[in-house]
Amino acid sequence: MPPSFLVAIIWDATAQPPAVQRVLEELASQFDPSLVSNLALALSPSMACLHFSAAFSAYSRAMLNQLEAETAKSGGRFVELLRIAEDKREAFKAQFVTPSQSSPLLCNSFKDCAQPLLEHLAKLGSVASGAPAAAPRSPPAHPPSGTRQAPRFSVNLQVEFATEGDFVREHATTISKGGLFVRTLQRPPLNSELKLRLRLPSGELVEAFARVVYHLDRPDRKGVGLAFSRENSAFRTAINQYLARLQGG
Repeated sequence: MPPSFLVAIIWDATAQPPAVQRVLEELASQFDPSLVSNLALALSPSMACLHFSAAFSAYSRAMLNQLEAETAKSGGRFVELLRIAEDKREAFKAQFVTPSQSSPLLCNSFKDCAQPLLEHLAKLGSVASGAPAAAPRSPPAHPPSGTRQAPRFSVNLQVEFATEGDFVREHATTISKGGLFVRTLQRPPLNSELKLRLRLPSGELVEAFARVVYHLDRPDRKGVGLAFSRENSAFRTAINQYLARLQGG
């Protein structure tokens, strides 16, 4: 294995999700997967840190400088740990790479990092703007090591939402307290807000607003990730009861 260097990219509530998405796409195109290891996310109540090790070979200073500039445009900070003084490196890792309040979420690729990263940044932005949080911020008493902050469940729920040209009916295939993934060929603008109508298995129809936090265009999975934004008490009660039933098996 050739020598490698550790890279950390840090975002907080000021991050711009569409620009963050572009950074992830740039990372996926610039870094050979065979030369990347230990790719993970550290998600805390105040920030998100994407970190990985990359082999020295084939990466020019110009390319790294370009990534640093793109990250800055997204509201983030691109850090090569070898450029931090050695006596401060461990303190940096403790604060950002392995913060005590979160467990690392391991990723197989930069694309796999997109959903949890963008959902987390959407929550941070919602809290910073004073909007209602999508879910209680208190962490579970014993969070499972290596898992995301909120459990996700595979589902098949009918979802309706309005686009600029039409009102479409699709299906959500993943849901959590913070949002859902909808299989669709529609591409509402990133960071736009949609009014949703979600039909639960009981037949109950609930309504809420959600923000578009990412687009997914894999051959086997195309759709949009939505983070709940404005909610009403009836929606939150119904969703919490539904998730509790899913979690209970």
